[in-house]
Amino acid sequence: YGEWEEDPGYYGRPWAVLTLDGEYVYVNAGQKLHRVEMETGKDEVIADLAEYWEDGITLGKLVLSASGERIFVGRTRSIDPDDLDDRPQHDWVTVDLNTGATDIPPAASGALMGCAYDENGIIVQRGNVIWGTRENADGSRTFYNAGGTMELYLVDEDGGNERRIGENIY
Repeated sequence: YGEWEEDPGYYGRPWAVLTLDGEYVYVNAGQKLHRVEMETGKDEVIADLAEYWEDGITLGKLVLSASGERIFVGRTRSIDPDDLDDRPQHDWVTVDLNTGATDIPPAASGALMGCAYDENGIIVQRGNVIWGTRENADGSRTFYNAGGTMELYLVDEDGGNERRIGENIY
């Protein structure tokens, strides 16, 4: 996947996550979730994610569940440049790694940050940074967060049973 370009990926590269035992790496590329066997390089498409993509939506970060039976694929609807009050909307697609079944949990809300393996949940960030600027007396500009506070929450795999962790100091 070194040649593959993905918009939301890290420096244009597709998102990937290694299983805890190191046997497989899962790769989100071309609106498909691939499972690659580390020892042989065998590549298998686990799920087609095209139905969850459209213009203005990115499929990005991968988070492996504590059980290793599911992967969560972060989804972001981009900002409408003509609407200054518009903000990105985040949710996720759940992929069952045994069957390839996919869905968006009804309570899914927030940007995926990681898995809380010891608590069998996922960590999501809610809230947005809105960059504001103000001009200083010397003509320079200062950037500041004109938006709300970004906070981290522990939620179950369906996005429910939330528990606030605290502020995310970005």
